[in-house]
Amino acid sequence: MTSPLRARQLELGALFAESSQSGPLHFGDPSAEMASLVEGVGLIDLTHLSAFLLQCPEARRWGNGMFSNNIKRLQPGFGNRNAMCDDRGRVLGLLDLYLDSSEELMVVLDGVDRDWFESHYRMYLILDDVELVPDEDEAPRVLSIQGPGSEALMERMGWRVEDAERSHVTREDGVRICRRGRSGLTGFDVLVPPDKLAEYWRQILDAGAKPVGLDALERLRILNGLPRWPEDAGKITLIHEFGIESEVCSFNKGCYVGQEVINRVDVKGTVNKRITGFRIDGDVTPIVGCEVRSDGKSVGTLTSLVPYEDHWIGLGILRKTVWEIGLPIELESDGQCWSGQIVSLPLQ
Repeated sequence: MTSPLRARQLELGALFAESSQSGPLHFGDPSAEMASLVEGVGLIDLTHLSAFLLQCPEARRWGNGMFSNNIKRLQPGFGNRNAMCDDRGRVLGLLDLYLDSSEELMVVLDGVDRDWFESHYRMYLILDDVELVPDEDEAPRVLSIQGPGSEALMERMGWRVEDAERSHVTREDGVRICRRGRSGLTGFDVLVPPDKLAEYWRQILDAGAKPVGLDALERLRILNGLPRWPEDAGKITLIHEFGIESEVCSFNKGCYVGQEVINRVDVKGTVNKRITGFRIDGDVTPIVGCEVRSDGKSVGTLTSLVPYEDHWIGLGILRKTVWEIGLPIELESDGQCWSGQIVSLPLQ
């Protein structure tokens, strides 16, 4: 969906991708915007993310049987991160869940949209009398406040949230404030009804946040070695290969879709491939999607890329034969070649 804030952001010098339905790429200076995130506080338009309330007589039980984390033990005012998997344990998407009551869960999707969610879970939604509300046109939109200055900004705004990640409060005007760090930062997501979106965008900027585009957030994500769904995934990707099991999994809860495979992988403690960071040298920009090779053998694919100093930092799900830090690699695509080596992320 096109950002409802587009006109206001254009007045601030925002640049959008031609075919993008998401927020601005940047506001003229991505490096300065990245500095705002690392040293201060930035405001990011994430209105392209789908958010809605899941209402069900036993919402916790329903979610606990669908998703990978322990939702049954959640208390109102708290939340957690989850993966949506198929019956073979393969990741299909990610989501944040925020519990309001035993009958209501706020859902923020990541990597999939509401249409996909309704289509994929249609049978389960019907069988358990689950409703998704409100309609998409009236559903809340996500603004994200990120950076070390986010706590001070929250105090200036008069907003109070518990210290636990994904704790949340809902204000009298229906705006939900969620503690939610992104790209390795501390921060908050603000879920705003569409009719209050422009007002809250202005208020947060007036309180001292700098407008930041998606490019700066993406650059920090890659430098911190954090995978993004589905950009960094293959057709078949397990939670452990994505390196997110400690964040999205509970291994002592009841059954859920894909649990048997996921628990088996965890008990064995081994995977044959996983998300890996690597440095790439050369003046020509590497091509996302190109093959990563070691000793002449294919070991994976470049899935994310960012310039860093006089080289590049890439991410990809690579085979365990190249997990050793400092190991040389090569990248190839259409007759072009690049050299590099495995690195530890985040960069120190």
